[in-house]
Amino acid sequence: MTSWPDPELTVSGRVGIGTDTPSEELDVIGNISATGNISATNLTLSGSANATQFVGDGSRLTGLVTTTGNSTIAGSLTINDNLSVGGNFQLGTLSINAFSSDGNLADNSNLAVPTEQAVKTYVDNQITQVNNALDTKANLNGAADQDFTAQNLTVGGNLQVSGDLEVQGDVIARDTEHIAGNVSLGDEDSDVITIAGVVSSGHSSGAVEVNSALHTTGSLTVDGSLSVGNAIATAQLSVTDRVTGSLTVQNNLTVGGSLTTSEVNATGTIQANRFEGDGSSLEGIVKKTGDTMTGSLTIANNLTVNGNIKTTGIISGSSLPPNLIRNSYMNILDGNKPAGYRVLGNVNLEAAHPYTKGFEGPYVAEKPSNAASSVDTATQANPYWFRRYYKGSRASRGGLADGWNGLPDGRILKITGNNSAVHTSVMFPFESNVLTNKVHFKAWLKITSGSKVGFGVDSGYRNVVRGLIITKEQTDDAPDGWYQIDAVIGTSEVTSLNGLAFSMGIEASGSFEVYLALPYVANLDNDTWLPSVSDMLSRDGLTVHPSSRNVGIGTDSPEGKLDVRGDIRAGNSDIYFTNTNHNHTGIGNKSGWAAIENAANFGALMILGRAGTSKGRYVRLWDYLQVNGGMDITGNVGIGTSNPRTKLEVAGTVNVRDRILRNGQDFSKAGLASHNDTVKVPWGTTREWNIFVSPRVMGREEPDSEGDNALLKIECWARVNNTTSWKNHARYKYRIRNGDGRWYDENSGRHRPLVNYILIPR
Repeated sequence: MTSWPDPELTVSGRVGIGTDTPSEELDVIGNISATGNISATNLTLSGSANATQFVGDGSRLTGLVTTTGNSTIAGSLTINDNLSVGGNFQLGTLSINAFSSDGNLADNSNLAVPTEQAVKTYVDNQITQVNNALDTKANLNGAADQDFTAQNLTVGGNLQVSGDLEVQGDVIARDTEHIAGNVSLGDEDSDVITIAGVVSSGHSSGAVEVNSALHTTGSLTVDGSLSVGNAIATAQLSVTDRVTGSLTVQNNLTVGGSLTTSEVNATGTIQANRFEGDGSSLEGIVKKTGDTMTGSLTIANNLTVNGNIKTTGIISGSSLPPNLIRNSYMNILDGNKPAGYRVLGNVNLEAAHPYTKGFEGPYVAEKPSNAASSVDTATQANPYWFRRYYKGSRASRGGLADGWNGLPDGRILKITGNNSAVHTSVMFPFESNVLTNKVHFKAWLKITSGSKVGFGVDSGYRNVVRGLIITKEQTDDAPDGWYQIDAVIGTSEVTSLNGLAFSMGIEASGSFEVYLALPYVANLDNDTWLPSVSDMLSRDGLTVHPSSRNVGIGTDSPEGKLDVRGDIRAGNSDIYFTNTNHNHTGIGNKSGWAAIENAANFGALMILGRAGTSKGRYVRLWDYLQVNGGMDITGNVGIGTSNPRTKLEVAGTVNVRDRILRNGQDFSKAGLASHNDTVKVPWGTTREWNIFVSPRVMGREEPDSEGDNALLKIECWARVNNTTSWKNHARYKYRIRNGDGRWYDENSGRHRPLVNYILIPR
């Protein structure tokens, strides 16, 4: 700069006025006053700017107003005070030419904006014209679809609306208002019409007449009588909730909801889909075919049903059908487990004493000294004592173990194991003759460890519990931890529930311990079948023949009153033949058969040996035989031989009263030795016989008689008709072996032994 003032000032850097650290090309701290134009690419002002004119499109002006040209401000413009427009201004695409200041609003133009005074003047003038007889409305001179809006509208005379009257606020009638003609309230189903006062009828009949259906979501109160001239079934009256008080119906009454009353009197039939109450005074109720009653119905006295009773559930309190589970008391054991119960997987079964886990306790007056402290620690040796003469809620007096009229040997099922195998199932021993698709199942269940147990089809198969599922939480919440099951369980339609048709599955994260007592499965009468008693017995070889009434064990075609195809074990029992008139029938004559008969015609118990053998009827006694009475044998007797040739043939040694007789082949004589004895021998026979001599007979002892060495010689001395025959008398001699060796004649009395003797050929 060479001189000041200089017509031109050029600065290559930033210029600061009022600051020595300018942030822009020109940074002024303070006011700027310019009499000419200010031209800048960007002008930032921290305060206000006053200018006669701003030049530019103003697109980035903030807080400024352009006054010349057709400038456009992008964004919104807020004017806190009045806005004065000297010329026209445009709203959207509509150009407003002027403000109307007159009170006529005679034109129908979009080019003028009425002032507040113009609108008020016009409305006042038009409403005033309504008072004379010539004018009846305010004439807007506008289009028919134009709206008219006023904040407050006061009408001193009549108000006539030829179109719709829409009121967004309240319509308040200070005096009694009268609306002539038809009145329609609301135009939508959701519209709400509220009447805070009382609705009175101006009808000539004095009644409020409703020509359409009347629906109320609340209660309907009638202080007087409610009379319906025609049948309610014509839908003139529909009640979906309740009617209290007096209700008189001349014809039919149809109630779609509930009906609560202390008394209903009807001369005809009452039909309803549902009745609520204890039914203590109900009489003559008839339901239509196919009607369904929901909820429970309790009848204190008798129930008479002329048709069938059909149920999909359980008829509680009725007689129970037979239990299809065999050995449910579990007192028939196979080792230490109940017989018939089977498992799949790593499962162990044990027949536990009913004292275990407190299923029941001892039936005693005082607490035993060895009583357990809780039901969970109870065992057979240390039972849990509930109280005096009380075995617990499962079997209070007589239980599975003892008590008043209880079983002595009942058991409960203890189940232990884990889910390490492919399946985990317990299968019950079922009766086989059924046809079912659902059963009634009852039992007592306790889960000591494990998560849940299921009963039904395939329960436990692939380690998935199915059917009726009981959790450990349920058993823990039950009294004493014993959960009572009483439910209907669906099954496959089968004729046998054995195996997985109805099984028990157990699920556990580790090992489990579960107890089951008194399992009961019964067939239901709905779409199922139960055989006759004899058909139920006709399983496992037990049959009662339907025509002959014979009982067969091991056969379904019994040929006698009791036909057993297998072993018969009587144990300690007796066998009685009580028919005193039975005669020998020869039933044992059939080849291969044998028989025992109480034969009246023979007067004896007959044992008929096996028929058809090489010996004819054949009986063999393997063990000791004791005969307390006499013995009558009509045939030959062989001892040591199966083919005796004489009445008695002994092959071997005979011990008689501790004496041994050797070389014996047959017996020929037994009795007292006397010269008058009769000995039958073949004709022409002379033989010597060994004789056993007892030294003491009839209280006497023969002298010189050693008793065991006597010899007897018998000679046949006569011939009958020169033929071989038996002699009725024979001479005999005897000698004493330890004597002098001489033979004594039979008439010699010196050594004659009057003793019992047995003759044996030498």
